[in-house]
Amino acid sequence: DLVRLHWPVYLRPAFDALFAVDDAMADVVLTATQPALAAIKLAWWRESLEKLDREPAPAEPRLQAAARDLLPQGLSGRDLAQMENGWLALLEEVPRWEGVTERGVVLFSLAERLLGASGDLADAGGAWAGVDLARRT
Repeated sequence: DLVRLHWPVYLRPAFDALFAVDDAMADVVLTATQPALAAIKLAWWRESLEKLDREPAPAEPRLQAAARDLLPQGLSGRDLAQMENGWLALLEEVPRWEGVTERGVVLFSLAERLLGASGDLADAGGAWAGVDLARRT
């Protein structure tokens, strides 16, 4: 929440929407009792995000926020759907660390695009993803 104060005010809703989508996927994986069911739920999120590129958002609030606050900023539903891979990696019998870091790279790359920056945020995202996962579990 402290970091949120440093985002440009006009982009705060977009960042909130971006992290809300990531949180939704986290909830699927981290509360799952059956990996196969979690994979199905993640697929629903991926497909729903991809549909935002061609259809109105359904009644799900996080998808509505993504359509309202992220798509006008130049991110696509397909871009957002890329976060699924990192969460899927945790459902494997032996979770792949590369998948965990991939999630952060994707998330921070999208954040970088929101800011109109071209720096090294993506690399920091990999490290952040590991810390974030440790915090959540």
